[in-house]
Amino acid sequence: VINIWCHDIGREHGAGKPLLKTVLEVNLKLFDNNQKTVLLFAIRDKSKTPLDALAATISKDMDTIWENIPKPAGREGAKLADHFEV
Repeated sequence: VINIWCHDIGREHGAGKPLLKTVLEVNLKLFDNNQKTVLLFAIRDKSKTPLDALAATISKDMDTIWENIPKPAGREGAKLADHFEV
C-alpha cells in the first residue's frame, strides 16, 4: 500500500518516487516473479482533480520509474505490468 497525499501526485520527492524506485528494484532481485505484486495507491484528501487524471499521472510516473531502473539478466525487456498490478 502506497499512502499518498493527492497534492503530492506527480511530485518527485513528495510522491516518494525515489522510494518507489527502490521498492521496484528490490522486488525484482528478491522475489519470484511468477506472480504479480500488487501496488495499491491510497490517495489521501482527494482534490477536485478527476480520479482518472490522478490515475493517469500515477501510471505515467510508475512507467517512467520502471523504464529507468536496471533489470536483472533475462528481464531487460520486461514491462511493469509483467511484474506488478498497479
